Formats: sequence, structure tokens, C-alpha cells
Amino acid sequence: MDSWSLRQAALSDYPALARFLQVQAYVHRHLDWRPTLDWLGFQPFFLLEDSTGIQAVLGCPQDPPGVAWVRVFACTDEDHLRPAWEQLFTAARQALPEPRPTLALLALYEWVANLAPWVGLKKTQDIVVLEWNQRVPPIAAGQGEVRVEVMRLTDLPAVLELDQRAFGSLWQLSADSLERCFRQAGYATLAWLDGQPVGYQISTHTSYAAHLARLAVCPDLQRRGIGAAILGELQSHYQNRGVWRLTVNTQSDNHASLSLYHRAGFRETGDRFPVFVYAEPQSEG
Repeated sequence: MDSWSLRQAALSDYPALARFLQVQAYVHRHLDWRPTLDWLGFQPFFLLEDSTGIQAVLGCPQDPPGVAWVRVFACTDEDHLRPAWEQLFTAARQALPEPRPTLALLALYEWVANLAPWVGLKKTQDIVVLEWNQRVPPIAAGQGEVRVEVMRLTDLPAVLELDQRAFGSLWQLSADSLERCFRQAGYATLAWLDGQPVGYQISTHTSYAAHLARLAVCPDLQRRGIGAAILGELQSHYQNRGVWRLTVNTQSDNHASLSLYHRAGFRETGDRFPVFVYAEPQSEG
């Protein structure tokens, strides 16, 4: 690595980065609504390269403001993983503006999780994967009070407000990400109670399986059957269309969410993915 040089990525690097990411064995991509290379032009996004071209890359732009997920990390070979990771992560962290945003990593592979502690990332929770299939009937929803309707583009400002109230800062969507999420959805609904939007879901699907990508309920109105109404309507929707499998991810410490999914007949698959957050070193004295 002595001959490798560090620099910020530019939009003109798009073709070379696209080729690089296609052929590497060690590529981490964040679960995102924006394609990886759409983050080019946003900082921090750094490259390590030598005379033959790109050898490693790391990008962690903020979105939403105050949160910077590791959107991509890739490296040419196993021997260079740790030194490349440490150099790129340090450069990216130092490039983030003050006050420092929360810097986080969702490790989808064991090799990524093994790299996390070397740069001061601490595990805070797991992402748990659950699934439901048609052998289990949809959850029984409350009667009458909650109305679930198909979401419209004009609903997004209200949905964004719900999202920001329902989730901690680490898991909130920006307005841009929410619109991308909505436009990529296979099915999206908004729940209403007493004339007010109180919860929503956004799902994606194929011809035989679906994934509940986002579900939120107004925190002031929990235990009113809103989540059950949204989830029961969603299960019935996919059951009627012959979609036999519905998956969802949630945080291991989100006990209310886990309880709802378990009541609705979801079962944990056993897949778990650790979440790491950077902890600033404590000054002495």
C-alpha cells in the first residue's frame, strides 16, 4: 500500500468505479434507496489508488443531516482490507463537518463486522429478519376506527412528519429518501384516525414475495390498533394477490415492533445483522 494515494472521488470517476465495484470480492453496499454511485458528488467519498487504478473506496455522505452511514466500502484483496479500511475511514471521519454527525455501519457480511472495531465503531444492536407466509392468517385488525388507504404522492409531507416522530435519528428518512422509497414501492398505504394520518407502510414486491420496507405509527397513539390495522390490511392485500412470503426487518431492541410482528404471525428467520456506531475517543483528564 506504500504506493497508494488518497483522494476524494469525483463525478468523473463514475465509469472506473462502476467497473471496480462489479469485479471485487469485497464490496459492502448499504441497504439504500439511492444507487451506490448516485452518492458520487457528495462528500465524504474517498478513493485509494495506484498507477493501475482504484484499489479501495469508501463513501459515507450524510442523509438525513446528522447521520452518515457507510454507504460503500470495497477493496481489491483480503490482505489490504484492514489498512485500506482504517485509512479511508479515518479520512472520511475527519472530513465530516462539525458538529460531527453520527457515523454508522450496518454490517451485512462477517468480514465487514470484523473490520468495524478497528476504527472505533461499537455494536449497538442487531437488525432482525422476520417472515410471514400464507399458512398463517392475517392479524385481526380493530373494527372501524382506523381507515387504511393507498398512499399518494401528495401525502409525503405528512408521512415525513410521521417518520421523524416515530423513529430515532439514526433510522429516519430524509425527504429525498422518502420520495425515492415511495416511487420504488410496490404497495404503500397511509392509516387515518379521526381525520388525521397516524401511520404508514411502504412495501416492495416481486411476483411471489414481498418485503415490508417501512412501517411507522405515531408514537402518541400506540396501542390503538393502528399498527395491527396497517399490517393486517397489508397481509390481506398480498394474500389476495398470491404473494406467499412477506419479510420485514426491525431492530433487536425495538420490543414494540417485534411484539406486533410476532402477534401477526411473523417468525424470526435467524438472520441478524449488527449495527455499529462510532464512539468518539474520550479525552484524558
